[in-house]
Amino acid sequence: MKKMPETARNPIASAPVDPPPHQPDDPVLYAAVTRSLEVDGRIARESIRVAVRDGCAILTGTVSTEYQRVLADACASAVPGVLVVKNQLAVSQMGPMAKTPE
Repeated sequence: MKKMPETARNPIASAPVDPPPHQPDDPVLYAAVTRSLEVDGRIARESIRVAVRDGCAILTGTVSTEYQRVLADACASAVPGVLVVKNQLAVSQMGPMAKTPE
């Protein structure tokens, strides 16, 4: 049986991917994600580093609890224009809900 190239089987694989219309620039998203984390008040903002690349918010650093890790993800995800959040936050207190980032 002759094997077909991947793009022949899946036309979407070769389709161009454009950002959504009116997508904010990364510096604008960085400021909005940082502000969202600060305004929430339940997270020690100084322990979280934020980077944004092509609409992807990347969170690194350490938070005290798994709750704060999930909350930081939710704050970043809620910012209009953030396409995906890569949550690389570590949890310092190991307890029943604490886990390392995936």
